[in-house]
Amino acid sequence: MIKVVMFDLGDTLERGGALLPFAAESVAAVAKFVTSDGEPVEFCLVSDFPLADPFEPDRVAGIFAEYLQILDSLGLRALVEPVERRVTLSTHANVWKPDRKVFDLALERLESSAALTACLFITENAAHITAAKALGMECLQFGIDGQDGFETWSDGLLKIALKIDPTSVDNMTAALEVLAESEGLAEIHGVALDGDVVSAAAQALVTLDDSSLGELEGLHVQVPAKIELDLKRSTPKVEVKTPHDAKDEATAFVRSLQAHGKLGDAPPLLGPATHEVKTDDAGRRVLKRKGFD
Repeated sequence: MIKVVMFDLGDTLERGGALLPFAAESVAAVAKFVTSDGEPVEFCLVSDFPLADPFEPDRVAGIFAEYLQILDSLGLRALVEPVERRVTLSTHANVWKPDRKVFDLALERLESSAALTACLFITENAAHITAAKALGMECLQFGIDGQDGFETWSDGLLKIALKIDPTSVDNMTAALEVLAESEGLAEIHGVALDGDVVSAAAQALVTLDDSSLGELEGLHVQVPAKIELDLKRSTPKVEVKTPHDAKDEATAFVRSLQAHGKLGDAPPLLGPATHEVKTDDAGRRVLKRKGFD
């Protein structure tokens, strides 16, 4: 049973001084996961960083402070507080990963009684994966496709959830919320597990491609949808199913908003606008409700 998730940082959660897409959201989601016996999953960063020479408390503290500045610049530190528990460096152990001493010290700092066999280690480093497996640890390799790895964090979070407890609806819901964001989905609810298939209800974005909408052609509108996820695939892919007439109904709705002055800055005599167009993080123009008539 997995009780602890250990994350590498460099080239796993971040690359070139920036967090990888959905890496922070994945760490935050793991913080909500529970083990198969209902206990909170513990998590931590286990990272290589310069060894202290000489190996003295003040020197170790100084190097640790440098690492914490990196976490601050990435916007990751708040997710791993308290750092004295949730961050362990090779600096602290005075040896480089994948020496067992680093992982043992990480558990000690985490104040966890878990054995290494109850730990899931995630890194891009293939050699470290091999060594960690030899210690009995579960592993997932970032940057590869297949059952033993993942190429994006939105997909990887699903695999972490399955490693921890393949029957947990709560863990799968938290993972799907991150995956949904990457797929343009929202409001995930009604998650159900049936064998190797996960199903849920959601709101999906459809693109309105009707030229009669003028400047609003290409607008994205949320419509009810059902999603399915086949867990047997090496890289699970969300299938989104919307009603066959969803796009037509959304187009008619936008036309009605236009006709009644309820989109954008409405004339005062018609009352306030109820909807507006916003650009999301992916650069999509999305219809958003701003109030009620």
